[in-house]
Amino acid sequence: LSRKLMDLMALTDREVELVPLEADGFFRRLRDTLRPLLGGVALTLRGGPGAFRGDPDLLQCLLKNLVENAVRSRPINDEVVLCWEFSDEQPSDKSHGRMTVQVSDTGRGIPPDELPHITEPFYMVDKSRTRDGGGAGIGLSLCRQIARLHGAELRFESLPDRGTTVSFELAAAGQEAAHEDI
Repeated sequence: LSRKLMDLMALTDREVELVPLEADGFFRRLRDTLRPLLGGVALTLRGGPGAFRGDPDLLQCLLKNLVENAVRSRPINDEVVLCWEFSDEQPSDKSHGRMTVQVSDTGRGIPPDELPHITEPFYMVDKSRTRDGGGAGIGLSLCRQIARLHGAELRFESLPDRGTTVSFELAAAGQEAAHEDI
């Protein structure tokens, strides 16, 4: 909890350097990093080639939180899907476009009256969860702040007993400038 609070406080006045990152490599390395945390749930990647701009460490933190939440939702098909898609203003030039990232599950979902509150610090949809179980109730608040540092907003679509999809958009970058580091 202390580490999460420090992370959240550190992000409030921070400027980040957004560097070009190659999408396929970034998401494959992220999946490899998350594999031990999945507990038998498959993390399926769906997306095409392209590059985007971001802080790799912060985006890894954001996506780790989203994927862990999706795994905790107990998806009925034991799968969480992480997909990305590029759209551009000029079809031949990805540097003018956006990349939409989505994390989807087929788990418990979130009741509609809870959705406006889920990014508030310390808010938990499942009131029976204990903080000893690994949750502090600030993960989505941290995610919201990281997204905002990237010029993005988190969007949530959820149906109880059907699942949840979280999405956000990042700026695309030119392929030639993409870094391979995560």
